[in-house]
Amino acid sequence: TQIFPLPGPSLKTTIGTVPPFTWLSTATTTAYRDAGNWSTGKSPAITDEVSIPTGAPVLNDNLERAAATTISGTGALTVNGRIINHGTFNISGGSLTHSGNYFLVGSSGVGTFNHTSGTFTSTVDRGWFISDNAAGTGSRYLLSGTGVLNVTLTGPLNDLYNVHFGKGGPGDVFSMTGGTANFTATGTNNVYLSQGASILVSGGNLNLNKFVSCTLGWQAGDTNHLDVTGGAVTLTGMPLNVGGGYDGEVTLGGGTLSVDGQVNLGQAAGKGAFTMTGGQLTAKSITSTANGTFAFKGGAIDLTGDQTAIVTQPWFTGVAGTAATYDATLNSTHIAIGVPSGAAFTNWATAAGLTGAQAAATADPDGDGVLNLLEFAVNGDPKSSASRGKTAMAVSSGTGLLTTAVRKDAVFALAGGTLSATIDGIRYSVLGSRDLATWTSEVEEVTPAVPGNAGTPDTGWTLHSFRLKTASGASDKGGFLKLQVTETP
Repeated sequence: TQIFPLPGPSLKTTIGTVPPFTWLSTATTTAYRDAGNWSTGKSPAITDEVSIPTGAPVLNDNLERAAATTISGTGALTVNGRIINHGTFNISGGSLTHSGNYFLVGSSGVGTFNHTSGTFTSTVDRGWFISDNAAGTGSRYLLSGTGVLNVTLTGPLNDLYNVHFGKGGPGDVFSMTGGTANFTATGTNNVYLSQGASILVSGGNLNLNKFVSCTLGWQAGDTNHLDVTGGAVTLTGMPLNVGGGYDGEVTLGGGTLSVDGQVNLGQAAGKGAFTMTGGQLTAKSITSTANGTFAFKGGAIDLTGDQTAIVTQPWFTGVAGTAATYDATLNSTHIAIGVPSGAAFTNWATAAGLTGAQAAATADPDGDGVLNLLEFAVNGDPKSSASRGKTAMAVSSGTGLLTTAVRKDAVFALAGGTLSATIDGIRYSVLGSRDLATWTSEVEEVTPAVPGNAGTPDTGWTLHSFRLKTASGASDKGGFLKLQVTETP
């Protein structure tokens, strides 16, 4: 109750800020609440700012955070309990290892996770939620850069034991512009979106493994979204339900969406809408009730078996030029928009000055052993034996790569166990082998492509690189790659 005379020098013109609690210990395992390891000489409270740039604190209890938390550098935090966050949690290096009942980005308040690098490994026997407990609107998990997120669920079938975005508050967002996210179920768990939640993927790799289902529109609220404009989203051993008890919507404009099971539109009371303007969709099949719609405006679809009749269904609409073709060799249906099968090759042959028998796909007018169809596929010159296409073998990070020119806008995805792409009336198939006897070794695409000495492709083609896929932690013992090109019906 002092008197402060104004004007006068009695008041400072700046206000001091409370410094963050910075972890100082470099010991490999030290108790999180050991006051002597913090820069302030005391253990941080829920509302204190925390920074862990080094060391490896361990907390054998629940971690609740309401202020900024940053893990960076070589910092490694282990939490054996629930993580309950309603502040801003930053992972820009190091690691966060979590094992407990729940993980909550936002609980009793809005929370945000900014994950740009480093690894977050979370194992829960109940739920992994963006929001819970009336968390407010718009809790977010933002994954970018080189961040790695590994989530494992171990619980039984129960409404609380799932990956659930929108469990507690409307407008939850799981966003990826880079990095890798792996969600794996070892029990009977689901991936649910409720209350207008969104999964937004414009880069990186999102993998959902062995859940019972991924359902957009599980519980109350606005339309739930899966938007893919880049990167890769893979659902292994599970269907994608677009619309459950409530509405769901998928927008695919780029990248790849691969579903081991069916894409089911308009389940239960929910409306299910799928709009595709680009990218690659691979699925077992697409089914729909009267509540579902599929608007096809671009990109490419590959389905298992002969499902050419899909384009005639009342719930499927395609722009002019949409066509479905069945490849009996691969037992795959391909749906795409573009020039009719063979027209792109014919235009190419005409532009190259080929006429008559020399313009046939099986002709070899320059006598270099490369048929016209393959010359067209890999950007070769059919009238010059010195140009057999733009392909190269290279070595990157100790791994052998096959780089080849392919038709522009081709998107490679697994179909029938083979990495392939269909475009302009031809199908590219990249096969791998370890012994030259069997060609069943898994192949993966490397992005960006490694040009090597392949050369610069002409307009209408782009370079793609491929390698044999090696199990994590295994040494690459070498192998073989080959490219097959076939005409589609």
